[in-house]
Amino acid sequence: MDELEQTLFGWQVNGENTPLLAGFNLSAKERQTALEIIRQFFSSQHKNASSIENILRRKCESNVDPIPLASFNRIVSTCNALLTGLGPIDQLLASDVEELSLSIGKTRVFKRGIGWEDAGLEITSEKFLTHVLNKLAASCGRRLTKDNPVLNAFLPNGTRIHAVSPPLSPSVTVSIRKFKQVPFTLDELVQEKLLCTEAADFLTRQVPTSSILIAGNTGSGKTTTLNALLSLLPVSDRFVFVEDVSELTLPSHEHKARLLADGGVSLSQLIYESLRMGPDRLVVSEIRNEQEVKAFANALLSGGGKTAYSTFHSSSAKETLRRLILLGFRKVDLDSLGLIIVQRRFDDKNGKEKRRVTEIAKVKNGEAVILFRYNEKKDALYQP
Repeated sequence: MDELEQTLFGWQVNGENTPLLAGFNLSAKERQTALEIIRQFFSSQHKNASSIENILRRKCESNVDPIPLASFNRIVSTCNALLTGLGPIDQLLASDVEELSLSIGKTRVFKRGIGWEDAGLEITSEKFLTHVLNKLAASCGRRLTKDNPVLNAFLPNGTRIHAVSPPLSPSVTVSIRKFKQVPFTLDELVQEKLLCTEAADFLTRQVPTSSILIAGNTGSGKTTTLNALLSLLPVSDRFVFVEDVSELTLPSHEHKARLLADGGVSLSQLIYESLRMGPDRLVVSEIRNEQEVKAFANALLSGGGKTAYSTFHSSSAKETLRRLILLGFRKVDLDSLGLIIVQRRFDDKNGKEKRRVTEIAKVKNGEAVILFRYNEKKDALYQP
């Protein structure tokens, strides 16, 4: 395979049971014809929307063996998809998947309520992966190169792309995560069984007056829950978001400012700066280290705003408080946190992936008092 073939055709649809990618399931002869057509397209002087079809028609006229209509249409649509977009990757992004994992070999997609699945697409060339990534990131002014082997960016539509390439990894690895433009509501999270109606009603009453920390493991839906809670707050309040990357959405609220930790300014520094901006509601995407925990504690104790919210990695309310103390949060100040919500992402006994709120606790005298706890056998939250 030469460079052009590796860049545009470094992929293969596996099998016929992939209806989503059926239009890209080319035979070896169709792939070769499509490659020839694209070569002629690049060498032609006059390029327009009908160029690919015209080139293929001329090829058909000079060819002894006619090309069936279905094959003709498949070749034309594949060529146009590769030239104007990302080929089969666009098809996956347009579907209902939440996340794509791309690397040499099988492509995996994550679907809500199902988990990870084989997408039926095999990547055979790193050049194709890099081409897809850089085409996606072009709108952000980013590129993955040897000098810049890590790429982390958000597209204008909210999609997050993250990639690592050699020498930091054996080969190029890409993750593409889609976010809802309109956040989930608490009612929708109840329908998803993330939490129960009673817990949702309780949180609805508490959110306006309680500072909240949402803890859990990676992928447990912490940001999803945080977005749903924020949407309950008054639209007249002033919000200040402090983030590493822009994940938090609040489309219905216009009075907001967003600070992004970039250009050598740390997240902890931005938390301190945010207090000078007069927020009614301070929202920090995640606190992870001693500096960030201390800055968030200072924000809670400053009294300048009404409430503050953030996320944290922990498996229980009790562990959350213990870890906060280890990272510099004084026990005497823990009551400035009103509530701790704990979530977990796990596989049930049938291998089906679930996301559940496992604890809701209030903080009293520096201790976690459990208000709701998850019962795995009943797959439900209950009040102990």
